[in-house]
Amino acid sequence: MLMIYIINTMKESEDYYKAFFREFDIKGNFQILQIAEDRDFSVSESGLTKYFLNQFELYDYLDRVINKNKKNIDNIRIVGTDEFDVDNLGFFREEYGIYGKKYEDSVLFRDKYRMKKQINFPSSDFHKIKSIAELVHMKNIKEKIVIKPLCGVSSKDVFVVQNNSEINDAMLNRNISDVLVEQYQEGGMFHTDGVVMRDTRRIICFASEYINNGLAYKENKPIGSVTLDYNSSLSSRLIKATELLLKQFPSSESYVFHAEWFVRGEDIVFNEVASRFGGGLICRCLRKKYGIDLVKLHLLSQIRDVDDRDIKLNESSTISGWIYVPQGENKEIESFLEQDIPSHINIISEKHHKKKGVQRKLSRSVDYISAYEIVQDSIRETRECLIKLAEITEKTINYKKNDKEK
Repeated sequence: MLMIYIINTMKESEDYYKAFFREFDIKGNFQILQIAEDRDFSVSESGLTKYFLNQFELYDYLDRVINKNKKNIDNIRIVGTDEFDVDNLGFFREEYGIYGKKYEDSVLFRDKYRMKKQINFPSSDFHKIKSIAELVHMKNIKEKIVIKPLCGVSSKDVFVVQNNSEINDAMLNRNISDVLVEQYQEGGMFHTDGVVMRDTRRIICFASEYINNGLAYKENKPIGSVTLDYNSSLSSRLIKATELLLKQFPSSESYVFHAEWFVRGEDIVFNEVASRFGGGLICRCLRKKYGIDLVKLHLLSQIRDVDDRDIKLNESSTISGWIYVPQGENKEIESFLEQDIPSHINIISEKHHKKKGVQRKLSRSVDYISAYEIVQDSIRETRECLIKLAEITEKTINYKKNDKEK
């Protein structure tokens, strides 16, 4: 019988994992490993969840229990719910011979320089910088450049740079050899999400169009996306590009992916790809549009192969979309005013929360003050409604006045 250790960075409930095991008929026991600095106990009442003070303690425990049960290694699975865990779990799988994506397979999806050197596909100009002088020179010959960690995750610590002050902010406490610099791309940005199945190397893939782009949060703009109809011309082109791309990434196991693209007329330009499900409300919208839950397929792919039995495609005729509205830069929220939402906007879910203190530049694309998920009849209508919701939200946030404004 399988023993499955789940690194619960997403902090899903025990009931969530119980339902997941039932849905895919997984026979075995599981233990949830979770960092919870504010908890004064080590295990949950049920005994299914064990808490740790930090990541080191968690991985130390995992290493010891795997080593203790090496004789039953074929029945052990280790599952991560976040991209931060990809490399670490890959190491343990490789070291102990555990089923699942190994370290070398994982690192190609994390190391942006190796990723772009690996593939034969049109992409934006990119450079692994050797010195600050080279970085300043690039800034002077390009209107905008993007500075990102070589092995970053979830758009964290990515900077769009236009002047020396912003270069200084981007490079603060960072080694010059640890960054990749890319040409900033204006215009339409898209993402494809899906799963690669091991047995046939078949790819199940769905395309969506970003509202603004994946780095909009760096300019304090809303970020979101809308699903495309599966058989549309643009969707087919993006899916074909994704298939050609992923065939260049060797892997012995099933895995999920999130890839980003720019479309320039007839040209499709590759940005980057990650071995994870998409952020924001991407998975919820794909589930609404296509009936596919990529979060669960991501978990499943680390336990056993994903195959056709697990893919229950059921496309809706409507278009799903989501948007995150950020807090105003250098502003502190006092309250939300009452919103007047037009009746034709079909809101599936919404969430608002008041963050404490003054918001500086956002560090991640998933930071937001208001979030909406909607369903409409067309791509154009969905985009327009999401942008309208963002505008309404921005007008109904009551910010505290600073000394100059009083």
